[in-house]
Amino acid sequence: MSSSSTSTRHVAFFYGTLKYKFPNWAVVPPTVIFLGTARTLRPHPLVVDTEMGVPYILPLPGHPHAQNIHGELYSMTSEEAEALDRFEGVPIDFYYRAELDVVVTASEDGRTPQPNPVDGQLLKPDSVLPSATYFRGRGGASWAQKWSVERLQTLPMKSMYTIQDVEEYIPQHKRLNG
Repeated sequence: MSSSSTSTRHVAFFYGTLKYKFPNWAVVPPTVIFLGTARTLRPHPLVVDTEMGVPYILPLPGHPHAQNIHGELYSMTSEEAEALDRFEGVPIDFYYRAELDVVVTASEDGRTPQPNPVDGQLLKPDSVLPSATYFRGRGGASWAQKWSVERLQTLPMKSMYTIQDVEEYIPQHKRLNG
C-alpha cells in the first residue's frame, strides 16, 4: 500500500540512537507519531559496545543484571517500519525486530504525546502494551560479528541510553564495512 493513512500501524519502542535528538533521529520518517515514553515491562539487558558505541537490547529477558529499559513510543506504518528495518540492518541480522511489552510512563522531555491513530486515544501512564523494538541479531558487518550476544552480555548493563553515551557512538557512514 502506498498510502500511509490506509497502511497497518505499529507501535515501536526506541531505546537508542533512533530516539528524538539522538544521532539517527534524522532517518526516522517525519510522519511517525510520538505516543509518549515507556519502560520495558520485564528487565532486559541494554548494553553499549565499546568499539563503535552502538546500543543493543539483548534477547535475554531475565538476565540477572538486566534492568527495565526506558525509551520512547511511536506509531508508524508498515512501510515506515520496513524502512527503519533496512537502516538497522535487519536484512543482514545486525538487529531483528520483535515484540516487547512496555509500560507507559509520564513523558518528561517536554514533548506532547499524540493520540494513538489506531483508537484516537492518548496512552495512559502505567498501561501495558505490546510494541516492536530492535534486538541484537547474530550478523552484521565484520566488526559487528565480533560483538556476539555472548560477548555483549559481559558488558555493564544500563536502564537508559543517554546523551552521554552518544559521545562514544560512531555513525554508520564512518564505520569500516558499515
